[in-house]
Amino acid sequence: VPIDRSLLKIEWRLNDRPINSTDNPRYHFDSIPDQNLYWMDIRHCEQEDEGVYTLSISYDHGRFEEESSAYLFVDSE
Repeated sequence: VPIDRSLLKIEWRLNDRPINSTDNPRYHFDSIPDQNLYWMDIRHCEQEDEGVYTLSISYDHGRFEEESSAYLFVDSE
């Protein structure tokens, strides 16, 4: 069943703080909407990028919500 993409809200967070590519151009977000795939690339990853990354997806003004998180470890060497 197709969904109305205008009701879809995608938010990326680092340690529960919203992030976007405008604030930091090293973050690059992309997607394949027809396959419901979303990802983020971090270019020139640094120690400050370490932490919990969360992708939050909500639909229909929060009627449906889902999150997925992962921890990024950055080796300082």
